[in-house]
Amino acid sequence: MPQFNKFVLGQRDSLQLLDSEGYVYVRKKCRDTDNHSTWRCSKNGPPTKCPSHCYLRGYDYSITLGKKPHNHQSNPREMERREVLNDLKFRARTQPHTSTSSLVAEVLATNPAHVVVTLPKMESLARTVQRNRNSSNSPPAR
Repeated sequence: MPQFNKFVLGQRDSLQLLDSEGYVYVRKKCRDTDNHSTWRCSKNGPPTKCPSHCYLRGYDYSITLGKKPHNHQSNPREMERREVLNDLKFRARTQPHTSTSSLVAEVLATNPAHVVVTLPKMESLARTVQRNRNSSNSPPAR
């Protein structure tokens, strides 16, 4: 049985749940009355349409798996990959005066090679930094 290791930020700062086997879950719905939430596998669109779900109980934060198993392979390096990307996004917001290329180079240099090869191209990482800086500096919506 997998352990649910942590919550991470996905694209557009959506909350995602990672398990120890490398599966990623996104929140499907949340009941406000008792803080129970349903999470579904992130590979729920075509062509995979994975039926796997898990449930988070709000009062004790326990997580239980649904009855349907995943219909695809897990990615065991996904957790490490997400941690590096979240670290890059955090640094982009907290170090606004460091150049984009320096920030990306620093993150790549401080992480193991087996994780770096799973990351997007340099240009995409640089764009991620710029996007996060723009979103943290933008004025509030009216």
